[in-house]
Amino acid sequence: MDQELLAYFNAVDIISQIKLNLQHEMVSVEESLGRVIQEDISTQIESPQWNTSAMDGFAVNSLYTKFASNSNPIKIKLIGLITAGDKIKILQNTEECFQINTGAPIPKGADAVVKVEDVSLINGEILCTAPVYSDLNIIRKGDYGNIGEIVIKSGQIICAQDIAFLKSQGIFKIKVSEKIVVSIIASGNELIPIFVPDHGKIVETNSLMIKQIITNSRCEVQSRGIVEDKVDQIINEVKESILDSHVTIIIGGTSKGTKDLVPDSLDKIDNSEKIFHGVKIKPGKPFGVWKINNQKLIFLSPGPPYASFLTTKVFIEPFLQICTVGNRFLEIGGHIDIVLENSVKVNSGRSEFLRVKLNYNKQQLVGKIIGIKGSGDFIATCKADAILIPNSIRTEYLEGETITAFLIRPVPIYNDRD
Repeated sequence: MDQELLAYFNAVDIISQIKLNLQHEMVSVEESLGRVIQEDISTQIESPQWNTSAMDGFAVNSLYTKFASNSNPIKIKLIGLITAGDKIKILQNTEECFQINTGAPIPKGADAVVKVEDVSLINGEILCTAPVYSDLNIIRKGDYGNIGEIVIKSGQIICAQDIAFLKSQGIFKIKVSEKIVVSIIASGNELIPIFVPDHGKIVETNSLMIKQIITNSRCEVQSRGIVEDKVDQIINEVKESILDSHVTIIIGGTSKGTKDLVPDSLDKIDNSEKIFHGVKIKPGKPFGVWKINNQKLIFLSPGPPYASFLTTKVFIEPFLQICTVGNRFLEIGGHIDIVLENSVKVNSGRSEFLRVKLNYNKQQLVGKIIGIKGSGDFIATCKADAILIPNSIRTEYLEGETITAFLIRPVPIYNDRD
């Protein structure tokens, strides 16, 4: 008997070669969370669209401060306030300045922003005691992203930050893969849907458990209830299921006992093909895979709860993840150790959360710190995969050191069997 069984890794390999015929569809950006995008998305507008202030301060002409010193403070007249959302104003005279808030547009005629704490404000004038260099505390137009720069790549899972970016670019619909539809059928005369004090009956809970597991794989899951141990009923239920499902999971009735009729029932369906039935594992030996019409997939999951749980976790869930995004992945929120690809200095005394773009160097996850121009760089947030867990004591992160980060988007798991 065991000589007919597949080895575990052979079964995994066979399942990994199976493909589902998934179509593409257009969905609204607001409804795209968790979907797999099937097009590259580039920046439609520059970010920022104009020069903006990196902090609260005073917008000045740097040339006017050239000779400023403690012994020769330069007085600059304050003529107004610019806040985020204001139209771009004009600084007519070099001896004048605007007070400016973080993110506000730099007025024409100004080329630097002096921090509030670096000057004194007396009688409507600021006193500048040191020269200010051009571009100080200014985010230049396009610093965060230029037109045509790819931010979201085809095949990515859409996350919350992606939705915000898409809306900021005036994009309202995107092309995504259709969701895999999975139906679950429980088989067995001994099963009942809810608990009643009836001796010999078993409350059917495996379908609920499996539904929770595979919902995480971004599938649409529907339970088709319990079917009796009758060949015609099993056949009819499977035929109904494959009309609107890519994948059907049948729980129970999978072994070679006298009442385990599911394999024989599947063989009686037109255009059915047994891929394999039986794997050399414990528990879960009766696990099997069929195809119908060369495109509808049927998984046979054993009835005992642990066997059902195990075969779902090691065979079905990985298959659905691979069909959805091309690989298994680490979920958002998980902590990982990465090797840094670049060095960055940080301010000591505060916890600075740095964004990281991840990649694999052989089997090792490596990360490049990005978005160091400030919190206004939301494009960097969309490009990042993780955020470094901060340490308020350190002043620098060094290339080559191992650091812990937490994921802000799903990241593929390295597969050393590829």
